[in-house]
Amino acid sequence: MNKFLLLSISILLCSVLAEARTCYQCSNYKIGVGCKSPGLKYCTAEPGQQCKTITSFRGNLQHFIGQGCTQLNEVCGSTQFSEELGSFTTNCCNSHDYCNSI
Repeated sequence: MNKFLLLSISILLCSVLAEARTCYQCSNYKIGVGCKSPGLKYCTAEPGQQCKTITSFRGNLQHFIGQGCTQLNEVCGSTQFSEELGSFTTNCCNSHDYCNSI
């Protein structure tokens, strides 16, 4: 009986710790307008993923904001450069559902 109780508590604890987060998802967010992307506006972070917000700047002007679930190769808290976006920063969170709100 004690082994069954211990197993049940372990399974319950693992399911709570591995709880998936629901994140806002938008690939084209415009300040003052909202999400301009069609389709689903949320995603469920899989194990190892987090919610993310991507912010892009051209000079000092905020150009683009995106939201979603991280991919395995993304580096949270990093600033990178691409020809399409210019300088962009990826910020991540996993504290609660929809933690990547703008």
